[in-house]
Amino acid sequence: MARNTDDEYSYLNRRQIAASIGTDPAAIAAFESLQTAAFENGPAASAEAQATADAAGQAASGAQQTADKGVSDAATAQGAADTAQDRADAAYDLADGKVAKNVGPAWVAPAAAPSRAAVPAYTGGNAAATYDAAEVTALKGQVAALTAALAALVIDGRANRSLTN
Repeated sequence: MARNTDDEYSYLNRRQIAASIGTDPAAIAAFESLQTAAFENGPAASAEAQATADAAGQAASGAQQTADKGVSDAATAQGAADTAQDRADAAYDLADGKVAKNVGPAWVAPAAAPSRAAVPAYTGGNAAATYDAAEVTALKGQVAALTAALAALVIDGRANRSLTN
């Protein structure tokens, strides 16, 4: 497409357009289309290009409003975070700068041997007014297996720093 640079009006390059209207690629393309239509294609094409440029301007305006709302929402969230931090600082100050790391008695390893073996489901008898020796022995064994498994779990938790004193 030949461009006549001897005319009273001349084409603006992309840098000149960006300096005038900003760097939004859609706005630059719309401006270039408008410029081409105005210089080469006549008034009808110029009007169509102007409509395209106007639509791009409206889209840019909508995007700017969305961005402005995002900035406002971020400022509100930052305010809430600052308030929460202020409350945490005040609570720390009330504790005189001392926050206990460990609370409660120290943990002591169990005396029984821990076991990581699977604990079978208890299949003992039904609840009754009286129990025979076999039922009590089976129940005792099940409790022993569960406590050994729990001890292994606690030891593993302490070793992996999942539990503290």
